[in-house]
Amino acid sequence: MPGRTSRTLTERAIRIFEAPVVWMERWEHRQKLRQMDDRILRDIGLSRADIYREARKPFWRA
Repeated sequence: MPGRTSRTLTERAIRIFEAPVVWMERWEHRQKLRQMDDRILRDIGLSRADIYREARKPFWRA
């Protein structure tokens, strides 16, 4: 199935180019979480320990 192969390659290429954008967004979100004060964290149901664990994740890990 030649059509399927080219579609699969196209989908892979798109994912390759999207990956750095997703990684940067994850990193930015984690940095913003680190800057939130404890009151805001309580409001959204997170603890400082939750944020610490999330912030320590590598940017490529969801």
